[in-house]
Amino acid sequence: SKVEKKSKREKKPVEEQVEEIEEEEVAVAEPSAKKKKVKSEAPATTEEIPPTVPSTVNGIFSDEKFSALPISDCLKEALLKMKFDKMTQIQAKSIPECLAGSDLVGAA
Repeated sequence: SKVEKKSKREKKPVEEQVEEIEEEEVAVAEPSAKKKKVKSEAPATTEEIPPTVPSTVNGIFSDEKFSALPISDCLKEALLKMKFDKMTQIQAKSIPECLAGSDLVGAA
């Protein structure tokens, strides 16, 4: 049961907990898929970073990159480590305005 799984996870290192959660998500998304444990190191450069978003939602992304924003290098590196390269259309329109000091209200 979910309660039992949760208590087992709490006793394991965070890395193992993350792997288990990812495996469960794959099993839910693709019930016929076999569970595999895949360990990989993070790519060193942006050219090696595979897309993390399915191609069916590419229409939400803009051509604007987070690296073009007037933010700290530390923040840019963190975004890159998390594989955030291009902004969505709403991010490209709203983040520069917020950085300029404007108030923002967004609605879906």
